[in-house]
Amino acid sequence: MNAEFRESIYDLYEIGGLELARQGARGVKRELLIDLEMSGLDPEQHDIIRYHAVNRWDEDDEFLEYSRPREPLCQLAEQITGITNAALVQCRPSSVVMPEFLAFIDGAELLGDRLAFESGFLRYD
Repeated sequence: MNAEFRESIYDLYEIGGLELARQGARGVKRELLIDLEMSGLDPEQHDIIRYHAVNRWDEDDEFLEYSRPREPLCQLAEQITGITNAALVQCRPSSVVMPEFLAFIDGAELLGDRLAFESGFLRYD
């Protein structure tokens, strides 16, 4: 358990007593740090190739998976992301990983430095 999380549990105890402190991570709103890598810049044509979300209060609450895009990565995408087509060939398709990722992040507050851009790739259909 990291120090920030321990301090937050103590703060819950101070504010709400023992019952709230016992709730631990369940008593803290999930705040997920999101970091995605895409096969290109257009959400209509490109896919997420690396899904990563971690709870800022509980590092064990994490989703990390690479996925195979519909079309192979171009050389520029490989250079920018550092992810190669060879590395993705055995991965599950993005269309399979996406629903699991959406279920993982459901109800959480999402945080990230490129969140406005990345959220355009999250398909809820």
